[in-house]
Amino acid sequence: MIITTSDIVDKKYEIIDVVFAFGSAKNGIFKTENPSEGYPKVKELLKEKAKELGADAIIGVRFNYRDIVNQGCGTTTRSFEVHGYGTAIKFK
Repeated sequence: MIITTSDIVDKKYEIIDVVFAFGSAKNGIFKTENPSEGYPKVKELLKEKAKELGADAIIGVRFNYRDIVNQGCGTTTRSFEVHGYGTAIKFK
């Protein structure tokens, strides 16, 4: 499956739908506290969702990262989230 942050200009395609994936260290999606290791997991989740739609590629992919700090009762916990989204397409 092709995943790109840009468009694909050398092939004709039809847009299927927007795909979105989310992962968080807090909800156990990631087995790490290292945010850079979260991006590949979200990328794989995007691929799975696109395959379910019958897509050949995902274009215009973007990733966002959010650091979460929770404070309360004398404790501080840190976590992070990674969000990914793009447009699932099917080649003609």
